[in-house]
Amino acid sequence: ASDAALTALGAHRAFVLAAGRRVTPIAAAVGHGESTQLQAPGDLVDKVVQGKQVITAESGGRALIAAPIHGSADDVIGIVWVDRKGAPWDQTDTLAVGCIAHLTAAAWVGADTRDQLVRRADALEEQLLGPLGGGDFIGRSTAAQRVLDFVKRVAPSDATVLLGGESGSGKEMVARAIHRASRRAKGPCVAVNCAALTETLIESELFGHEKGAFTGATEKKAGRFEMADKGTLFLDEVGELPLGLQTKFLRVLEERRFERVGGQKAIDVDVRMVAATNRDLAEMVKRGTFREDLYYRLSVITVEVPPLRERLDDVPLLAEHFLARLRSQAARRITGFSPEALAAMSRYAWPGNVRELRNAIERAIVLGDREHIMVQDLPPQVLAVAAPARSRISSPTPPLGSAISTVAPVASPSPPPSLATIDPLPLTAPVPRPAAARSLRDLEKEGILAALAATHGNKAQAAAILEIDRSTLYKKLKDYDIES
Repeated sequence: ASDAALTALGAHRAFVLAAGRRVTPIAAAVGHGESTQLQAPGDLVDKVVQGKQVITAESGGRALIAAPIHGSADDVIGIVWVDRKGAPWDQTDTLAVGCIAHLTAAAWVGADTRDQLVRRADALEEQLLGPLGGGDFIGRSTAAQRVLDFVKRVAPSDATVLLGGESGSGKEMVARAIHRASRRAKGPCVAVNCAALTETLIESELFGHEKGAFTGATEKKAGRFEMADKGTLFLDEVGELPLGLQTKFLRVLEERRFERVGGQKAIDVDVRMVAATNRDLAEMVKRGTFREDLYYRLSVITVEVPPLRERLDDVPLLAEHFLARLRSQAARRITGFSPEALAAMSRYAWPGNVRELRNAIERAIVLGDREHIMVQDLPPQVLAVAAPARSRISSPTPPLGSAISTVAPVASPSPPPSLATIDPLPLTAPVPRPAAARSLRDLEKEGILAALAATHGNKAQAAAILEIDRSTLYKKLKDYDIES
């Protein structure tokens, strides 16, 4: 638009300005020796934006034309600004700039619509291809029902929610349950894990960036806030936000407006915020590692998601849920769990919470060979709790004081001098010889080979069994020179 105005009208300078809280140039074309610095008088800008009409004027010895760029709702989103030194503009020039502004508006609205469609597609793809554990919060226990009652109460509002609880306890499940029960259910629910991003990338991931904003930014990218527009943004591990970024994040929470990294155009979003952490944010505030104002802004409504060990009654229900979602990984038919397997899982404390349970089910599906998941298919740590106590070989130690009697014992004749009384040696189990020491590298390599063998070379399933990321598995395959 600016190039067309410069060449078609014989202007000395042409700008396309974004009309937000402040007017900022987003494109410019200037003649030889002309300055790219534009000082747009505020009264002229107000006339164009509020009057929604083309104006001509003189300012600073330059004749100018300013035409409004209309958005999809007929609001003024920008201005085409053309000026030159010398003679004023005539009516034909004014009409021409108005036409350029209309063409610019059509292109601008089309680009914004395309960006919005891309953001929605990215958000839907993330929901479809996201972690299998990111489904509904499931449970019939008293602790689970308290959380579900909380979801019903807070979902209809747009208030910010802070979820606490141990890692893997199902905080993302609760966040998605809040989203599905809210008026935003038809919009996207976008999740971002602050702990998984480096300090240099997290700002770009949240707010997006313009092309050329930094080395490697070869194209414009929408951030998670834009992707979550008209929906919900779930910010996991919010305690890991860098202190320097917390100020900008707080401003976005309060104003729902931000600029992309390297950009000047203000972007407005309509987003509901649900945050989660496994850290004590109040203690972090005392230590100065988390902003106090951000803490109070996030903790409008808080709830603690209980760990799985506090709702073991839900383990069979969760196990059936994960089996239904994961059974397609097996080539055989799987109908359920054996009673022994369910009993073993219900006794285990699950320090890794729901995430550990899901991994255990996936492991059992891959390694099992029957229609039912058997107890021996479960991870060793679950079996260790489920195993019965080993029987004692020697007789149990009598209770303290059991050798004391109130009745005097009857004297027995002394044995002949030639015979000696010999106490029998206690029976003890033979002590096994310790296995030869092996390096950690050998043990890890052996474990990787075993997982690959069990999954017939399927690296995704092997990584799930080993409880590592697929990228980590590929690195270890290369380090250990294991042919894939």
